[in-house]
Amino acid sequence: MCPLAMGADGSTSRLMPIREGCAVHDTKGETWRHLDFFQHRTLLHGRVPRVICPKCGVRKVATPWARAGSWFTLLFEAYVLALAKAMPIANAAKRVTDTVEVLVCAVAAIGL
Repeated sequence: MCPLAMGADGSTSRLMPIREGCAVHDTKGETWRHLDFFQHRTLLHGRVPRVICPKCGVRKVATPWARAGSWFTLLFEAYVLALAKAMPIANAAKRVTDTVEVLVCAVAAIGL
């Protein structure tokens, strides 16, 4: 695997060098469910770069706010996990202003 750290504009970070020969391929729009802002449901929208590497092929750059393949931010997952341990899922869903199905999906994504 190629270690990557790249901005949406294609700029690279000095913290994690990109392997020689890797280049920006394109960007992909993504949406993640985040913690509510006061009583307002919050979704993060962004374009995540994908790079092409001779050894690894095309792959998406990891985001620091969400696990790979998750529709939820790490903070949202941690909050949902804490609520799921403390109360019934239906009550937790009311607290995060979402449906029971979304909470079940978030808890399943965490691996419980």
